[in-house]
Amino acid sequence: MFDPVTVSLISTGPALDGVDLDDLPKQFTRAFADIVAARIRLREDPLGGLPEELIETLLRIRRLAAAHGDVVFMLRSPPMLYG
Repeated sequence: MFDPVTVSLISTGPALDGVDLDDLPKQFTRAFADIVAARIRLREDPLGGLPEELIETLLRIRRLAAAHGDVVFMLRSPPMLYG
């Protein structure tokens, strides 16, 4: 789903425990496909709810996004001075 530049950018992100950066683009693609499939199912059956597996995927992606956002913020923020 991603172009080579984006795959390279994702793969060279900050290391996080339990995250395989080389596999992350595939995980994002799988998550996107699962989200699209769930949207189609919800249109057909609005009361059907989300599959537990998709909920777990969404929570994992949200945690990854938050962690990466925190790292970027820390790298771009000026150092805190105490005193």
